[in-house]
Formats: sequence, structure tokens, C-alpha cells
Amino acid sequence: MLVVLYLIAFLLLFLLALLATPVELSLQLEKEETFDYRARLHWCFGLVSVDLTGLAKKAATVKKAKRKKRKTQPSKFPGGSVSAQSVTRLLRGLRRSLQVRELSLHGRIGLGDPACTGMLMGLLQPLLLPARQMSLVADYEEAVFEGRFSARVRLVPLRIFGVLLRFFFAGRR
Repeated sequence: MLVVLYLIAFLLLFLLALLATPVELSLQLEKEETFDYRARLHWCFGLVSVDLTGLAKKAATVKKAKRKKRKTQPSKFPGGSVSAQSVTRLLRGLRRSLQVRELSLHGRIGLGDPACTGMLMGLLQPLLLPARQMSLVADYEEAVFEGRFSARVRLVPLRIFGVLLRFFFAGRR
């Protein structure tokens, strides 16, 4: 009986250690003539690596094959009503648990109409000003959308699990 308890305790500690190990997601998007993307998931400090590019393409083809018409009903949140304060706390906690390691964007955008392109650039440029690795060039002559985006994000599943638990049990006091 004592061996079973030790085994259960060991498995729980092992699961806790796995959840405390950081996971790194690297994503690269490229749009020139065609849209191309690559995504990789690194776990256990790079010892385990999974290519998500092939998995996403397989899932998209399976979804298209299984797509049927069905009635959609609004989903109900199991905890009842959700306050704006708890959603804000959830978003802040998720933002704190993610560490952006690398973020770069280089692109060229044009809408065909110079006035519309200018308005879009007026909205986007203030967002890109603080970032060093981001540049967006306006093309006032033709309608074009091309560029490159890459990101590396690191997260610890145990932190996200804690944030989600706090969100789900916040209204049950």
C-alpha cells in the first residue's frame, strides 16, 4: 500500500515538474506571391521539438471534410455571469505569463487608393513606433500586401494553469 502512495506522489511531482518546464513557440509568416508559414513548438529546453506546420495543414483538410450544417446555440459559461473585472484580470495574467523573446515585422502595404492607404498608415504607424524590429512601408500606387513576420514566445504552462484556475473560481466565493 505504501508503494502505491509513493508511486502516486512521484507521478504527481513528475507532472508538476513537466508543467513547470517552459515551452517556446516560434512562428514565421511570409506573404509575397503566396502565403507561407512555419510553426515549431520547443519543450524541455529544446530537447523535444514538434513541427506544427504539418499538423495545422492536416487539421484544415479534416475540418473541410467533416464540415456539415448544424444548428449553433449560444454557449453558456459554466460559472454563471462573468464580470468585466475578472476578464480584465484574466487578460493581464495571461499577458504577464507570456514572455516575448523575438518579434519582427517587415512589410509593404497599399490599398490602391492613396487616401485610404494614408489613413491606414496613420493608424498603424503609432503602434509600430516603439518597436525597433518593425517596419511598414506604404505603397500609394497599387494594392499590395506582402511582408514577413516572425515571433518567439515563451510560456510556462503552470503559470497559465494558475491564471485560468483563478479566473474560473473567482465568482464562487
